[in-house]
Amino acid sequence: MNRTERGPRTYESLIGSRAPESLADVRAISPDMYDALIDGAFAGAFGRLDNPDVQAPVQTFGTGARGFNVYDGVLEHANFESIVTDGDGATGVQVSKPLPVLEIKGDLATEGGEGLSLVKGVQMKLQAVGLSVKPGGSIGKVSIGGQLRTSGAKVVTLEVEDREIDQIDVAGGISATGAGSDAVHLSHGEIGGLDHTTISSAAGEQLVRA
Repeated sequence: MNRTERGPRTYESLIGSRAPESLADVRAISPDMYDALIDGAFAGAFGRLDNPDVQAPVQTFGTGARGFNVYDGVLEHANFESIVTDGDGATGVQVSKPLPVLEIKGDLATEGGEGLSLVKGVQMKLQAVGLSVKPGGSIGKVSIGGQLRTSGAKVVTLEVEDREIDQIDVAGGISATGAGSDAVHLSHGEIGGLDHTTISSAAGEQLVRA
C-alpha cells in the first residue's frame, strides 16, 4: 500500500467481517490495515469513524511504531483495551484533531526515546511521548483505567501543546521513569481532574508549564 496516497477508506474494505484479536491477526487478514495502524494513520485512513472499540491490547515494537493517531478524519469515541509501544519515536497516542472521548481500560505506556517515525509519508523525529495533543487537537475527556507512563530517556508522558484536555482521569497515575524525562508539559490552561491525579517523575519534572 502506498502510504502517501491513502484516502478515505471504510473499516470493512480493509479488514472485512472477521474480528481480529491482535496486531498479528490484523497483519494476516489485511496488510493495508496493519500499515495504517503502524503508521499511526488509523484515523487518517477514514473519513468518519464514530466509535472504534479495540477489545484486545495494542502493542507495537520497533522505531516509529506508534500506537494510535488522530490527525485526520472524524472520531467521536476511541476505546482501547490498552496501548503499549516499545521503540524510539513510538508515540503512544497523538491527537491533532478534536476528539470528544479517549478511553483506555488498561495502561497507556511507551518504552522508547527519540527516533524517526513516518508521519503522512515523511520521516520525522518524534519522542515516544505517552499522550500528545498537538496544535489543532483537543480531547474532551480522557479516561485511563491503568497507568499513563513512559520509561525512555528525555521524553514527556503527557504533552498538551495547543488547545486542551477538558477532563482527565488516570486511575494508575502519570509517571516518567527515564533519565531527564518529565511527567506533564502544559502550554496553557488547566486540565480538569489533573489536580486529583498522582504525578511522578524519577529524574525530571513532574509538571512543566510553558
